[in-house]
Amino acid sequence: MAGLSQRELSLMASTNQSYLWEVETGRVSIGIDVLCRIADAPGVRVRDLVEF
Repeated sequence: MAGLSQRELSLMASTNQSYLWEVETGRVSIGIDVLCRIADAPGVRVRDLVEF
């Protein structure tokens, strides 16, 4: 969405690249704290990352 690689986003969000991959593929659950960091890194809203 923001044109970032998983590596770039993981560095910006202070998380692990493999964890981001697991979140993207639905293999792990994500806490609200990490979700907020991932959204803040490229400057998007949390609601833009979540499908309801």
